[in-house]
Amino acid sequence: MRAVHAHRCTNVGALVNPGALMIAGWSLRDAPAAYDPPWIEVHPTNRWARERFRHESVLAPLASGVVVGLGAFGHRLAARALVRLSLAVAGRS
Repeated sequence: MRAVHAHRCTNVGALVNPGALMIAGWSLRDAPAAYDPPWIEVHPTNRWARERFRHESVLAPLASGVVVGLGAFGHRLAARALVRLSLAVAGRS
C-alpha cells in the first residue's frame, strides 16, 4: 500500500489482494482507510468455501467492492469495475 499511497494523486484507484492479512491485518487496514480513490479487494479463491476463520475481512468494509473466487478472471473483472468506479467519481460515467 505504500506505493499506492505514494501515487494516490496520479492513480485512479487500486486492486488489493491482501491474502491472509485480510483476517487480522489491522496495520494494513490503516493504509486503505486513508486512501481516497476507489479500491477493490480481490481474492482468487472463494474464501467462503474454506475454513470459517477466512470468512471475514477487516478490509472489506472499507473497499469500494470485493471480488472473490474467480481466479485470475477476478482480477480482470475487478480492473473493469475499478475503471467504471473511477469514471463515476470523475463524473464521466
